[in-house]
Amino acid sequence: MSGALRLFLRRRLALLLGLLAIAALAAAACGGDPNELEADQFVRSPAPGADRDRSTDEGAGQQDAEGQAGQGAAEDQARSQDEQPAREDRDGSDTAGSDENEEDEIDLADDIVRRYLSDHYGYSLELVCEPFCDATSTGIDRVGFLASDGRALINITVRPADAGAPEFEALEAQWRLVTSVPEFAEIVDRQRTVLVSDGVTEVLRLSWIADRRATGGFLERWLSLIAQVGPIRYYINAGAVQETFDDVEPVLVQALDTFLPRADPPGVPGRYTRWDFVFNYDTNGVTGELGNATPVPSFDSGVFLQQTAEGALQLLLIWETISAALFDPDQAITDSLTGGIEATEDGPRRNATIGDGITTRLSLASSDAQGQETRIATYAWYCEDGGRSFVLQSFHAEDPQGQVAQTLEEFQCTGDDD
Repeated sequence: MSGALRLFLRRRLALLLGLLAIAALAAAACGGDPNELEADQFVRSPAPGADRDRSTDEGAGQQDAEGQAGQGAAEDQARSQDEQPAREDRDGSDTAGSDENEEDEIDLADDIVRRYLSDHYGYSLELVCEPFCDATSTGIDRVGFLASDGRALINITVRPADAGAPEFEALEAQWRLVTSVPEFAEIVDRQRTVLVSDGVTEVLRLSWIADRRATGGFLERWLSLIAQVGPIRYYINAGAVQETFDDVEPVLVQALDTFLPRADPPGVPGRYTRWDFVFNYDTNGVTGELGNATPVPSFDSGVFLQQTAEGALQLLLIWETISAALFDPDQAITDSLTGGIEATEDGPRRNATIGDGITTRLSLASSDAQGQETRIATYAWYCEDGGRSFVLQSFHAEDPQGQVAQTLEEFQCTGDDD
């Protein structure tokens, strides 16, 4: 991997971290959890009324299906139907603006409904533009949509589910932890019901208030949805400051009512399988991905990163399709310690064995980042199956090797959860 490419990646990473920091401040202003604004994919939906009717039809059909199997089929149907409007957009024939109203298309933003679709887990929901026109980025387990005026927020957090039927008391306790619900929050209403989108899945819906005015914040009102479907738990918060809430409540309710998870998701939290290599990661961190040679990650190249909730970088994994003859692990390590990281290697590099029995080069280094000492463990290796190189960096004050020991032990060059 060339030094120029490494420098490019470092600049992309620095930009991403800066955006995450700005997003965290915006989320905190609305009282949401202090995580980044995230989104994988948006698909333009038809007019709100038409799409809502379709969701209702899907729910009615799924009540006649056999358990959760019908839910997965309905989601596949919803995805295929939503793809058609997206194709119409590319062809320039979207019905949101007819020929006679093309000049007024921007003015019709309030009427546009977009369906957000998670590539990682396959769940989806509708967002009305305005206010959620521009909330897009690249997260995995924590996804958020910030209103254009910064005074309303929808966030979604996923966690792996335990086997068996959900215990909603335990789920509510975890909801408080993973979405940073303050202890002083007042639960106004608590209701056991089913998902509006499928009419089958049992969920817990909450209405609550958080008064942060004593600490310089706002009086906030929130609607929350807690669900366990298949191997995933979903925690969704939709809220706004008091002065804005009445105006945006229909939009927030629509997002919750159209939330549709899959019983057979393409992935599960804590296990990254999206590009045909496999490793485990810590779901307590804030995870994201981005492209290097392309705007978004792909099989051929990409970056996976993990941070603490406070924004400190913990893990960085870079992959790239390259000829084995051109990959030099020592040069890849050298490149990784340049382009923004001022680091001194602590000793000689050595070989180590990981995952599928792969031999990798390991370097330990120390870096003084903004007055705080950090240790860096860098691993570089090549996978013949798939023809890709991998460079992994672990950042930890004391034990960077221990932090990624399990990740490396369970790494697979190719494959899936099986």
